Amino acid sequence: MITALLLLLFALSHSSPCGAWNANLAALNVIKRDEFVKRAIISATTATAAPAIAADSGSVDRVCGNNILPEQTIPGAYYVECFDQTTRNVDLDDGQTIVIGQGSTSAGLGGRTGVGLWNSSILLTRLLTSLCAGGKPLIPTKLNSDINVIELGCGVGLPSLALSKYVNAVVATDGNAEVLQLTKQNVQNNKASNVDVDSLKWGEMVDDSYDGRFDLAIGSDLTYNSASWPLLADTLKNVLSSNGRFLYLITGHAGFNLESELNGFLTFLEGGGGLRVNGGLGRSLTERMQELVGVEERAALRDGGVKVVVIDKV
Repeated sequence: MITALLLLLFALSHSSPCGAWNANLAALNVIKRDEFVKRAIISATTATAAPAIAADSGSVDRVCGNNILPEQTIPGAYYVECFDQTTRNVDLDDGQTIVIGQGSTSAGLGGRTGVGLWNSSILLTRLLTSLCAGGKPLIPTKLNSDINVIELGCGVGLPSLALSKYVNAVVATDGNAEVLQLTKQNVQNNKASNVDVDSLKWGEMVDDSYDGRFDLAIGSDLTYNSASWPLLADTLKNVLSSNGRFLYLITGHAGFNLESELNGFLTFLEGGGGLRVNGGLGRSLTERMQELVGVEERAALRDGGVKVVVIDKV
């Protein structure tokens, strides 16, 4: 499976792969995640209210960290039990740790979209770091560390921070000022000197320095509002270079049909011209993503699973 994927990426990029994914390490980490997340899944499926995490920091780190936890539906939103933690220590498969600050309820920000670390952001980070084995990314057409990356709808910035360890520069963008304050603080706390944080509202490209600048755009769970599809498509056309690529990860949620949402967005996107779905690579990366999700974690994603889409600028 992994060998086949590497060959596929090689064929698509017309260049040699830049490192091998450590499957044994990833498998070990999946087993550990299963052990840690089991308690959260049991509590979420048996409790009627949001479960509380044990007070000691060691227990919190084990249950939260980079584990995929069940979402609970609350009036007008979703909730994950770790949203109320002010920080989460996310251990990457390469042994590095990223400390993520969240907008907790105690700070008056809890429950707002973008100020917490969502499952989709963690999954995108796992996929990116697995593809960057050997220190160089296997995703874009340019297989070297000199690429420029933009994250759309970055939230607290975990994928940008993780990918910054492997590429030349990353710009983490969001349209929410409160979110960007958290992102800037996370960039500073993790000493990520090659990550810039900038405000970007889709469809409002007032800064022409972004035009055709980025080899790779990344994002997760961005398409739940169909009214934003035209703005997102226009933004991708503006920011991507002539051979640029958008790597998008989407997860299911209660009340949202993943396939319906995604198919609607992709149909709209291809109908507008300038962008094309790379179905073969998307399916291969979805299979890779499945390998990075533990059995117990799959129960946490039972409302729709996870899918990866690759979109090329043409």
